[in-house]
Amino acid sequence: MKHSILVVEDNLGVASPMAEYLERNGFEVRVAQSAAEAKTMIGGKNFSLVITDLRMETGKDEDGLEFVRHLRRVKPGLPVFILTASGSADTATEGVRLL
Repeated sequence: MKHSILVVEDNLGVASPMAEYLERNGFEVRVAQSAAEAKTMIGGKNFSLVITDLRMETGKDEDGLEFVRHLRRVKPGLPVFILTASGSADTATEGVRLL
C-alpha cells in the first residue's frame, strides 16, 4: 500500500513539481489549493503526511497556521510539514509550536 500525502499549496508552480517528485518516488499525492479544499480532503481520506504552505493567497479566510490548528484538533497524530517562502520569525515560531 502506498503512503498518501496531501500537499496544501495555492501556487501550482510549487505544488505540481512537488507532487510529481513525490509520485515518482512511490507516494500517492493529492493537491489542495486552499485550506478549505484541504479540510474536505482530510475528512474523506487517511493521509500519511500533510505538507502545507504557511501563507496561502487563495484561502483569504484561513491561512496555513489556522489550517494546522484545525488538523491538530481533528487529526492530532497526523504528521505535518510546514513550508514557507515568506513570513515573519514570529509566524514561523508559531508554526513550529503547533507541530
